[in-house]
Amino acid sequence: MLNNSGALNIELGGRLISHSGGIDNAGSLVNDGGLRTYKGTISNTGTLTNNYALTNSYGSLTNHTGVTLTNQGNVDNQALGSLVNSGTFNIESTGGVYNRSAASIENSGTLNNQTYSGTVYTEGMLTNEGTLDNVATVEIDTPGSIEGAGSFTQTSGAPKVNGLLQQPVIDIQGGDLLGEGTILGSIILGSAAKLNPGFGFGKLTVDGGIVFNGSLLVDIAGIAADNYDLLDAYGGEVNFGAGSLIAINLDSLFAPEGGMAWDLLLSDNPFLGLNNAKYQVNGLNSSMDYMIREVERGGHHALEFTVPEPGSLALFGQMMRRRSSQAI
Repeated sequence: MLNNSGALNIELGGRLISHSGGIDNAGSLVNDGGLRTYKGTISNTGTLTNNYALTNSYGSLTNHTGVTLTNQGNVDNQALGSLVNSGTFNIESTGGVYNRSAASIENSGTLNNQTYSGTVYTEGMLTNEGTLDNVATVEIDTPGSIEGAGSFTQTSGAPKVNGLLQQPVIDIQGGDLLGEGTILGSIILGSAAKLNPGFGFGKLTVDGGIVFNGSLLVDIAGIAADNYDLLDAYGGEVNFGAGSLIAINLDSLFAPEGGMAWDLLLSDNPFLGLNNAKYQVNGLNSSMDYMIREVERGGHHALEFTVPEPGSLALFGQMMRRRSSQAI
């Protein structure tokens, strides 16, 4: 056991390895070289600053209540590694936290991805019972997940959900929310935020309500299922607020024909406040019209985008003409 209650600095070119043993830091531990566990432990009850590489292999890294771990390098939580934070874990500068497959992170404190170049990446399980604040990149790669009863808040950045995101409320006040995974929980989309299903083209599934005060972005490059985006919000109500925008971007290499239609959004419930939404269709030939309307099929509701056959507008409801050719 290495006990530090003073100041311990690992300089560039140096390494400190906990190999089946333990490092107990109650003072100041600064890593500018290499800090690693291999079947060992690191316990921080003081101040731990990682400016280089901190690797947890088959071991455990614990940041306790009331203390701070500052990361400006890379924390690599490898297979069977356990990272537990009940204090404050700040990701600064270009720092990143990488939770590999079969590894776990448990956060009951504050995990703060607070600079625009910071990264939280998980292909293992990240359990958040505390606070996860993001202004940069959070990526959930299959089969990874972020789960728990904590809070997920974003003011800018881009969480990519290709695995599972489960939190009671996902509060996206700015930036983009995208992916083709599953979200369990209610989404609040602020006026500066965008929800873009797919990663390229694909389906994002949401089991919970969505409040839109920002933008729903849908990309279309064809009528096949893998050539357009779909938001499947089957589990709750979808409510469009006064600032909501539905923007459809048609690929420059795709020329839609009259009679083509796409379901952009699905729900088990009628859409609320749909009259509040503004519409923008980009890339449609100026001679063509379009319509966006709510349709019901077998008790389910769909927001349908249609390019009507010429002369068939009288068969449909309210028609929205093309507003802009500038993609957003």
